[in-house]
Amino acid sequence: MLYNNLAMMYEEQGKYVISLDYYLKTYKFFVSKLGLGHLESRNIRKNMKLTYIRWDKESDFDQWLEEKMKE
Repeated sequence: MLYNNLAMMYEEQGKYVISLDYYLKTYKFFVSKLGLGHLESRNIRKNMKLTYIRWDKESDFDQWLEEKMKE
């Protein structure tokens, strides 16, 4: 999916906020179509979490994701 590729590209450039935005769009799509337990959804979540930790080591990823999923 294009958004996932953009997320990886921005992550490599150190643009973590933009990367997280694209990972989130991808994650929402896959969760809505395939569910939380699907391998692709889990992989995207894992990559998003790693990016989040690079961006903000102090904050809680799960709390951040929960809030973003409500938007």
